[in-house]
Amino acid sequence: MNDIRNYTVYDTATRSTLINGYFELTSSIALESDWVPIPYTFNGTLDGNLFTIIGMSMNVNAAGSYGLFKINKGTVRDLFFSNVHVNVTANQGATITVGAVAATNYGTITNCTLASSNINLKNYYGAFLGGIAGTCYGGTVSNCEVVSTCSLTSSGYIGGITAYVRYAIVTNCENSAEVNYSYNTTERAIGGIAGIFEYGGTISYCTNSGTVRTSMSGGSIGQIVGIYDQYGSMIGNTHNGSIIKNANI
Repeated sequence: MNDIRNYTVYDTATRSTLINGYFELTSSIALESDWVPIPYTFNGTLDGNLFTIIGMSMNVNAAGSYGLFKINKGTVRDLFFSNVHVNVTANQGATITVGAVAATNYGTITNCTLASSNINLKNYYGAFLGGIAGTCYGGTVSNCEVVSTCSLTSSGYIGGITAYVRYAIVTNCENSAEVNYSYNTTERAIGGIAGIFEYGGTISYCTNSGTVRTSMSGGSIGQIVGIYDQYGSMIGNTHNGSIIKNANI
């Protein structure tokens, strides 16, 4: 995966460095224990061919963006993730965004699965954690799954698939993992699929069967979304999980 870092071009229009090209996995691969996210905007295609990235681990003490990619504007498809372990500690109010595929998604993520993984963001409330993508500003996340062998815990915004949906499409996704909100003073949005859904877009035909837990007695918590401003469309979503408040997390 580190080879992808070498395929960069400078985009004069956006004054940014992009990664273009077509990349594919021909076998499952194990990443080094201290993975450093690919820092440039991914603008190409990564075809996982249904193989697995194993052991992407990050233990950091700083704000930032963490995942396989920091920013995805391309296409990531047919890719499995297993034994992803992320632990982040930062000052209160620090901004951090975490998702297995990408911290921030503007592109297309389809048919990706997260299994046997633990992501833990604590000690601050400016965090966005999603099992697949931390935040989605436009773009599409489809046919993705976060399975029951995963646990997601955050003291900020959190969703099983993504923490934040804005002008994006999230469709045919499923979460059966445990989604946990842990903080003792500030309430944030927690959802089985998405934490916040606002300004437009679509969340459709998604299913949550996981447990959504909060250490608070109230807050914005839901089996599909935590906060929904009614501007986007919610179509055909189902849930059979549970919500637990005042949980010991």
